[in-house]
Amino acid sequence: MGEPEDGRLGIDRRARAGARWGLAALVLGTVACLAVAVSNDPNPPFIPPKGATTDVDVFRKVATRVGRGDSFYDATQQEFRAHGYPTRSVFNWRTPIYAWFLGRVTGFECGRWLLMAGVLLVVLLASRDLVDDCGIVAGAGGVVSIVGAMAWCCGGNTVFFTELWSGMLIALSVCALRRRWTAAGVVLGLTALFFRELALPYVLVALALAVWEGRRREAVAWLVGLGLFLAFMTAHTAIVQSRVVAADTALEGGWVRFGGLRFLLTATQVNVFLMPLWISAFFLPVSCLGLARMVSNGGTGRLVGWTVAVYLAAFSVVGNPFNFYWGFTTAPLLAMGVGYAPGELRRLARLACRRERPDKSALAPVVATA
Repeated sequence: MGEPEDGRLGIDRRARAGARWGLAALVLGTVACLAVAVSNDPNPPFIPPKGATTDVDVFRKVATRVGRGDSFYDATQQEFRAHGYPTRSVFNWRTPIYAWFLGRVTGFECGRWLLMAGVLLVVLLASRDLVDDCGIVAGAGGVVSIVGAMAWCCGGNTVFFTELWSGMLIALSVCALRRRWTAAGVVLGLTALFFRELALPYVLVALALAVWEGRRREAVAWLVGLGLFLAFMTAHTAIVQSRVVAADTALEGGWVRFGGLRFLLTATQVNVFLMPLWISAFFLPVSCLGLARMVSNGGTGRLVGWTVAVYLAAFSVVGNPFNFYWGFTTAPLLAMGVGYAPGELRRLARLACRRERPDKSALAPVVATA
């Protein structure tokens, strides 16, 4: 038996109302982002003058010294103090993985080529996924966005951005999990976490979804990895705290700054195609629309969408203006949403414009008396 007419009518009304609310949210979100983008920034990101020592320069010096045999903690403490960096909090210190890896395992040039190889693999795998799901035209738009999100890997010293490594590894993890390469996906995600603790939201979302969807072995693997990371961070924190003295300074104002849309747009700008802030103001809502579609599709789309949602919520509260490079962690995932946005926009527009079906029961008496 078919569904009653009044049931279908109710579903049509709810779908139409939901589509209209979705389009309204897209418009309002875009207007809000544009309003922020064109307004004066009271706390613009600090851009060091030409010739000044930057964060990346300091990280390079630390990795160079580690490659020569120095202790990571000695090198970091001495370089940070020499250049006036705060050292009181453990969160001012990177984990030693990047310095050990680039300084003692691969070397800088080999590490750069390895990073670029990882980015190329992300582009190839994500291209296949986007074209399969979204078609050639929309998929190509997503691929171009991913290239822009990860193009910084070709820079000279950008190999020392642990956020860039973490973002690449997270994207590879997503691509692996989509293909049911569970072991590879978990290892890549956990490697991103050890490179930069900013990958923690991705790992927690992946664990939560594995538990929710009954993938027990995957959930256990994530839990074991988190346990190892907790032990690693406990040892790392103990070493850092043992070196702190009264003269060491803390970051003025801390990290909780409630940057809101301003910081989100600035972090989104790490995509090389979004340099003017007003372009980011269009990009971010459109990407979120595509990510909403990915969540409704299920599978790894749900993982990507919820991960970005957690990051956006966190970055709207935590992060200084100069922490815009945190966006390297989320840029590839945001870029994936772009490919799904055109199809979702068409779907919402079609539902929003759908006319209500006539009530056939009301027409029955007229037909009977004709």
